[in-house]
Amino acid sequence: MNVIVILFSVLAENNPGHKVRFCLCLFCFSFLQYKQLE
Repeated sequence: MNVIVILFSVLAENNPGHKVRFCLCLFCFSFLQYKQLE
């Protein structure tokens, strides 16, 4: 999970215009992980 967060952070820094998309993807991924824990 932490590796993916770091990867998203690096990609967001390299592509400032895509920050919103990366944040949304990261949020969706976190939500799916949370649902799997239930």
